[in-house]
Amino acid sequence: MFIFASQTATFPYFVLSMQILKFSAFALLSALVVGSCNLKPDFPQEPVISSLKLERVYNGFGTDDVIIKVGFQDGDGDLGITSEERATPRPLRIATSNLPFQAYKYTFTASNPPIALDSVRNPYYFNMFIKIFRKNGFGEFEEVVYPDPSLTFNTSFPPLYEGTRRTPMEGSIDYTIQPIPPTFNKNDHLRIQVQIVDRKLNLSNIMSDTITLKMQ
Repeated sequence: MFIFASQTATFPYFVLSMQILKFSAFALLSALVVGSCNLKPDFPQEPVISSLKLERVYNGFGTDDVIIKVGFQDGDGDLGITSEERATPRPLRIATSNLPFQAYKYTFTASNPPIALDSVRNPYYFNMFIKIFRKNGFGEFEEVVYPDPSLTFNTSFPPLYEGTRRTPMEGSIDYTIQPIPPTFNKNDHLRIQVQIVDRKLNLSNIMSDTITLKMQ
């Protein structure tokens, strides 16, 4: 099975674009061929980042785009979040609030009907976590963090399965920072760290790669 899809999100300075290049879902063939070998891949149940590669592309407007190529495997094929699952319901209702992937987790009163008292940001609103580190004058990588905590390089990708069918899968995702924000400069040395999470909130391994911005 091969699926092509794309998703974009906004950031004050740039567009985060994501393309699922392809993935394959594997079926257990022994049900069709009696006595045949089990061809189901032996992937772990938690997602695995199998490869990570960074590419720099000059965009012709004085800055670079950075493409993050993520290879992945997942044993039970439960990767992806729908836009509906990430939406925060309005008005707030106890029956539709505190869903696994919506933007905020709410605390309610014990009244009837319950009233939302406060909220905290839900980290699992995203399923791909991106951290960018920049090399400083001492040769050490420091994480780039914006004063506003809502500004983030994290993103989410849509479900990679069809309906309720979940089978082991592997594939690759392109995630493009387009363009790199103006807080970065020519000849900056960057280390970009990636982690993904499945629908059961199992975190993958962390993988990173380095790249140098050229802006030309």
